[in-house]
Amino acid sequence: MTAIRTALEAFIPQIAERYESSVTHLFTKMVEAHGASLKGIFNSWTYARAYRNHVSIYVRTVEGAKVLNTELLAAGAQAYALGSVAAWEDKINLKVGELENADVSRLDGVSFNITGMRAGKKVQIVQQIIVNVSSQGKAFNQFPARTYVERKPVSEAAYRKMFS
Repeated sequence: MTAIRTALEAFIPQIAERYESSVTHLFTKMVEAHGASLKGIFNSWTYARAYRNHVSIYVRTVEGAKVLNTELLAAGAQAYALGSVAAWEDKINLKVGELENADVSRLDGVSFNITGMRAGKKVQIVQQIIVNVSSQGKAFNQFPARTYVERKPVSEAAYRKMFS
């Protein structure tokens, strides 16, 4: 296991919680718009794709009403968080390679500071996690980042040249 992976795993519960919150919020809005049975949800311009691709897998019917299956949602959120952390780690490793003495700290709600050493130089990545929803209604993460070596901003190409 890499140092980056170990540091990122601390964020799995927060990512899972955000995912659960997102699905729950969407489901609540759908019920407000279409009633407890979600009648007409598949014809809704606002919610059809999100329901079909993001919410419906966590919904069951109880006495004619649609309800969230919280156990299934929790498992889905955990799987989503694990996948997001793996994608995040891949993005970091692709961008900067393996760092020694890696440390990840939260700057604010969505921004992170990742520091470490590579070939005796201090490397810092200031990265955000952005949650977007595709046109098919599927949630996904994006990881825009800014890389610094010895406190100076460097492009991805310059970084690769520096450490190749």
